[in-house]
Amino acid sequence: MFVDMLLKLLGENPSQYQSNGDKWIAFFVSIWGYSTIVLPIILAIVPWIWFIWHKKRGGVITKKKIVFTMIVSILLIWLGCNLPWWIMEIIGGFAVRGTYGGQL
Repeated sequence: MFVDMLLKLLGENPSQYQSNGDKWIAFFVSIWGYSTIVLPIILAIVPWIWFIWHKKRGGVITKKKIVFTMIVSILLIWLGCNLPWWIMEIIGGFAVRGTYGGQL
């Protein structure tokens, strides 16, 4: 099964999870644990890939484009660090709304 292979790649033992749903949850939790480390790195590289692609196409590289690429890269690092936590806050809000009907 596909999820068994994914769990083995992450170093998990698929036989400890009873149902297929538990296996998928374990996979997403494992990936979520890496997201705070990997997501900022991936998002920081994206503007530089655009920059290199633009240069390979024959575009003119100016100081303005270099500064713009650096600023966008820094903003995406910040977004990558905060996005997983914002998603957890939203999920927690939905859990409270589902449990208490939107009122505390």
